Amino acid sequence: MSRITFIGDLMDLKNYSPKGILSASSVLSVEALPSTDILEILSEALNLKKKSEFGESIQLKNTPSVALVTSNRIGASRLAFEVAASSIGAKAITLPIGGSNIDAFLSTPECVKAIGKLGISAFFVGTAMKKDAFTLSESLKSLSVINACTDDGPVVALAALLTVYERIGRLSGIKACFLGNVSSHENLLFALSKCGADITVTSDDEEELFEKCKQYSDVAPIEDPFVAAAKADVIYVDSTSDEYVLNEEIMAAAKDDCVILHTVPLSASTDVAEKYIPRAEDSVADVIANIMHVERAIISLIAKK
Repeated sequence: MSRITFIGDLMDLKNYSPKGILSASSVLSVEALPSTDILEILSEALNLKKKSEFGESIQLKNTPSVALVTSNRIGASRLAFEVAASSIGAKAITLPIGGSNIDAFLSTPECVKAIGKLGISAFFVGTAMKKDAFTLSESLKSLSVINACTDDGPVVALAALLTVYERIGRLSGIKACFLGNVSSHENLLFALSKCGADITVTSDDEEELFEKCKQYSDVAPIEDPFVAAAKADVIYVDSTSDEYVLNEEIMAAAKDDCVILHTVPLSASTDVAEKYIPRAEDSVADVIANIMHVERAIISLIAKK
C-alpha cells in the first residue's frame, strides 16, 4: 500500500493555517476523522488554552447546548465535559444512561425525531461501551456525536497528541514506540500516524491495522524493545502480561526528553520501573487534563458550523 503525500510540514501544527471549522459532523474514531480535522481540533485547543492562560474571556457567538451521555454519576470524564462546556458559555446537559439504556433511549422513531428537535448541538458519549457512540450516531444522523469513551476513544487519543505536541513542539517526524499491547490503542496509533509520526511496535499481531496506518507514516513491528525504543520521542507502555518493563536500559535507548505515556490507572501497573513512575504520572496527568481542552475545542468548532 503506497504512502500518501499529505504528511510532512503540512502536518506540523506550526505551519498549519486553521480554517476554524470541521469537515466531519461527528467524531467517532480517528481512523474516520480527516487529517485536517485533527489539526483543526488541536489548533483550536491550543488557541483556547492560550486565551485562558492570558485571562481572556471566551464566549461563543452561538451558544450551543451539548449533552454528555454517561453511565457514571461522577468521574473525571464528566468533570472534563462540564468544565469544557461552561468555560466557553455552552449549556451542558448530563444524561446518566448507557449500555442497554441507549437502546431504550432510542426506542421509537418518534423519540428519535423528538431528540433531533430539542436544540442539542452535539452528544458526547462517555460510556464504558465503545459501541454506544456508534449506536447513537446511527440513529441521530442529523446531529453531531462525539465518542468520548475514555478507553481508547478519539478524544483521549487527541488529548495524548496535544500533550506530545506541547512537550516536544512537533508531531511530524517524531518517533513513537508502543511497548506491549497495541490493539487497545487503535485511535492513538491512527492519530500519531496521521500526523506523520514514525511508529515502532513490539507486537506484530495487528497486521491489518498496521497496513492501514502505513498510508500515513511508517509502522514497523520490532520485537526487540531496545531496538524499538531507539531514539524514541514517545514511548507508550501497556504490557498487560509484564512482558515488557520500561526500565533504565530501554530508556537509555530512547531520547533523553522522551515522553512516557501509559494507561490509567498507572499505580496498578508493574510495567514501568519505579524510577520512571513520577515522570509517567506527569504526562498521563497532562493527557487527562487535555481531555477538557480537546472537548472544548470540538464544542467551539461545532458551534461555528
